[in-house]
Amino acid sequence: VYKIQDVCNDAKIKEGDVLLKLSANSRFTVLIVVTLNCCLLNLGSAQRYKSLGEKLSNKYSSQDFKKSFRYLDLASCILPSIGEAHLQKGMVYIQTDNLGNAIYEFTRSALSRIPSPAGLTNFATIICERDSNLRQRFDSVLKETHLQEMEGTKIINREIIEFYFLALFGAHFAPNAWLSSTDNRCLLDGIGIDHLKEVMLHRIRTRYLKNVETIFHSLVTVIGGFDLLLIFRSGPKKVPFDIKSINLKDLDETSVSYLKFAFDFITQVFNTVIRDCWEKNLENYQYLAMVRIVECWIKSNRAVLQFSHRDEEFCRSLLQLLNDIGKSKLVKVSPTANHRPKRKY
Repeated sequence: VYKIQDVCNDAKIKEGDVLLKLSANSRFTVLIVVTLNCCLLNLGSAQRYKSLGEKLSNKYSSQDFKKSFRYLDLASCILPSIGEAHLQKGMVYIQTDNLGNAIYEFTRSALSRIPSPAGLTNFATIICERDSNLRQRFDSVLKETHLQEMEGTKIINREIIEFYFLALFGAHFAPNAWLSSTDNRCLLDGIGIDHLKEVMLHRIRTRYLKNVETIFHSLVTVIGGFDLLLIFRSGPKKVPFDIKSINLKDLDETSVSYLKFAFDFITQVFNTVIRDCWEKNLENYQYLAMVRIVECWIKSNRAVLQFSHRDEEFCRSLLQLLNDIGKSKLVKVSPTANHRPKRKY
């Protein structure tokens, strides 16, 4: 096995004791980066299997896979445009029954610039296939969480935010696979949709400080889910279309209902989490990152932009947040803009 240093020497990128800087456009540089990414992915996957074999029981926690996460996070940082690292992290979360985080990773894997096909497959297995093993595992986790919430004997704030959101997400993404055929206000197991929403939003309002990462993942999932919804509803045999340029009037009822759910969730996060805490917790990137992600989503998708213009509550929420930022004196806001952003997201 050759060391990278030996390969560099063979490539004549060293003169004497001085290392020459690799050119970003060099094919050799691309080879090094891709090779390093593949090595980290393989190390992360191997470490996952090693962790699985080290325990006799099938009960795992995220701490059991901390080495695997470290390798996969590095791989994602080196080549963020490749979705394989997110796929592998999603597979780890399946082992720990963190299926909300798993869906987040599968969403990012499926929507990366170089997506992993397995990311979309695993996403569909949980969200769209009501009889799959993964879906049955989630249903069991949801029932257990609901029981603990009703009994009130255990602190499960993160679990409620993660799993109740995922159930609501699934009910709006694939209603036929989640909602009761006799009462569309309930899931297949009889849990009320309104109850899940009320409890989840209450926990977000009152317990967000220790769960901002889970809320961040949920927000990214609901945004990415719209693109995946259009992909699934277009079907493999229909004429391909540009998801980013489709008009709101061309969306079907399920897609419009999903957008309403998405913007209701985003508005609640803006009002109860970000406005209250962004200035007090500047060291946490998630607060303002959520605002930027939402704005980029709106800017890059015509149907989303058109829907946002018609959502009065969202417009008011965003305006109040921008006013708060302007009044904070942390940023300089000019009353007249002399530059129009041209970046395409």
